[in-house]
Amino acid sequence: MRIVYLCLLLILTGFFRGNAQEIANTHITLNGEIRDASDNSPVPFVHIINTSTSQGTASNSEGRFKIMMSPSDTLLFSAIGFEKYIFTLSENIDTQSILVTIVLDASSMKLEPVKIFAYKDEQSLKRAIIEMDVPEEKSNRMQLDGFYYGPRKESKASPIWNPVSFVYGKVSKKALEKRKYAKVIAEHDKWIVDKATKYNPQIVQRVTGLPEDKIEDFMNFCKLENSFISLSSEYEVVVAIQKCLVEYTSEDTVSDTLRDN
Repeated sequence: MRIVYLCLLLILTGFFRGNAQEIANTHITLNGEIRDASDNSPVPFVHIINTSTSQGTASNSEGRFKIMMSPSDTLLFSAIGFEKYIFTLSENIDTQSILVTIVLDASSMKLEPVKIFAYKDEQSLKRAIIEMDVPEEKSNRMQLDGFYYGPRKESKASPIWNPVSFVYGKVSKKALEKRKYAKVIAEHDKWIVDKATKYNPQIVQRVTGLPEDKIEDFMNFCKLENSFISLSSEYEVVVAIQKCLVEYTSEDTVSDTLRDN
C-alpha cells in the first residue's frame, strides 16, 4: 500500500513540475519602441500595463520599453495627449522574444469653458464693480436754465394690473390727448435743447466770421426751422448757415450799394 502511495506522489510531482516548466516556457519578452503617428517621433514615458497581471512599466526618454507577457495577456498603452492602444499576441506564437513598434494617435479633447476671475469668486467681482468709484464724465452740452439734465427716476408700474384701466388708457379720448400733449412737450423741449446746442450766437460767429453786432441780425435773417435743427446733424446745420451767409452777404451788399446811390 505504501508503494502505491509513493508511486502516486511521484507521478503528481512530475505532473506539476512539467506544468510549471510549460508555463515558464510560455513567457515572452516584448521589446519595442513607441512613436507618434503624426511625425514618427518617439513618445517618452508611456504607461504600459499588463491587464492580466496588473504589472507594468513605462517607456524611457527615447520611447523604448521592455516587458514580460504571455500569449493570452493584454497590454494597455496610455499617455497624456494620445489615444489608448491595446496590444495582444496571437495564440500560436512560438518565440521567446518579440520586437514591436507601437504607433499612438494624438487625442483631441474638448474642454469645458472655465471662468477666471481676479477675485476669489463671482460675487466678490460683482461687489467690487458696484463699489467702484467711477469719475464723472464732463459734458460739453449746453444746459439751459429751467431744465433738468440729471438722472431720471424710473416710473414703477402698478403692482396690480387693472384691465379696465388698461383699456381706458388705450381708447379714451382724454388719455389719447394726454399722450399727444406729452409727446408735443417732449419734442418741443428737444427742439429747444438742439437749437441751443447746434444753432447759437457762438456757433454762428465761428462759422460766419461776422462781427458780434451783426450776429443777431444774421440769425433773424437766417430763420432755421426748429424741426430742421432737431432732425439735422451739426454738419448739416453748418452747411445751412453758410448758405444763409451767401444770401445775407449779397443782400447786404445790394443794400449798401442802394444806400450809396
